[in-house]
Amino acid sequence: MRANVAVALTVGLPVALASVSMNKRIISPDESTDSYKFTVSIQDSNHTHLCGGMLLDSTTVLTAAHCFNATTDEGYVVAGKMDLTKEGGVVVKISTIQQPVLEQPNWRPAAKGDKINDIGIIKLATAIETSNEIEYATLPKSADDLPPNSQVVAVGWGNAAILEKGEKVKPTEKRAEAAIPLQTIDKCKETTQWDLGDTSTLLCAGKPGKNVCKGDSGGPLIDVKSGTLVGLVSHNFDDNRGRKCISPSIFTKVGSYLDFINNNLGQRGYTGGASQWYKDEPKLVELKGGLIKDCADHYNSKVGECIRSIDAEFGAVNGDLGETADDATREAYNEKIAACYKLRDGFTQCPVCVKDATLDWKLDQVVKCVDEKTKK
Repeated sequence: MRANVAVALTVGLPVALASVSMNKRIISPDESTDSYKFTVSIQDSNHTHLCGGMLLDSTTVLTAAHCFNATTDEGYVVAGKMDLTKEGGVVVKISTIQQPVLEQPNWRPAAKGDKINDIGIIKLATAIETSNEIEYATLPKSADDLPPNSQVVAVGWGNAAILEKGEKVKPTEKRAEAAIPLQTIDKCKETTQWDLGDTSTLLCAGKPGKNVCKGDSGGPLIDVKSGTLVGLVSHNFDDNRGRKCISPSIFTKVGSYLDFINNNLGQRGYTGGASQWYKDEPKLVELKGGLIKDCADHYNSKVGECIRSIDAEFGAVNGDLGETADDATREAYNEKIAACYKLRDGFTQCPVCVKDATLDWKLDQVVKCVDEKTKK
């Protein structure tokens, strides 16, 4: 296994919108059609596209959980629009953002425990009705796997090129779609030493030249035969040369979360604008959001320090061991880097520890709580 394990995984917190380092964009798109009119653009308060999503009914949008973190920016959903630079479409303010409930037995925080759970629901402040340009996505009836060789299509906004190491994204505003190959989950496991946990909740699709990449996160994966929404874009991993969007990508299997989705369709789960996590006074809401962000920064910093020390030990430059490194060296390096990424377990526990915070809480209290929860 030669693939590096560097992965830009931003764990989702069900509070508000944020810029997303884990964004994906379509690689080598096919010619765009007027199909898949349930695909929406999720945007920040400046109307900048952040993620894709799927309109399930007039007030419900399904997307990836990692598209959100604890900021105060709730943003917008734009429907009925292929080219984001042109006039038209329907723009609606986001009202509520939520994920599966932490306390329920089938739920673990993203990238922690036995499920990744990269899925979230947006409730809209006003309804978006169907029209010639807008439709609602069809959900699968179960979590059953698709038959081998099923045809699937990914849809989103993005440029059409693999990103070389250090290369910046060249964004485009026109929605694209691409037929990408459905892979076995083992194919995705081959690209990383990360423990993907319970892979029954995941799908694997894509290949070099036909994939998702920066900007498509949260967007749909559609079974062509049935027209149903089977997955949503979650993440992928850099290859051993630091290139992005070349390895097969991970998708959240929508059928694994039908109970959660169905419990939040229509007006159910709608609270008229209040976050369903935070029903506190404004000062406490602000404090909790700040503590989650500071806690996440703390553990991301620990991961960075760990990776830099391993790079120094092996003489690697930004994860590049050079052409002379043998397989044994690469395997040892990847094993140690994987241990560094385990420090992100703390990142996923930040919202759990902040949940019961009071106005006198400080960051060190949150970190102490997180360290206790992640102690092996």
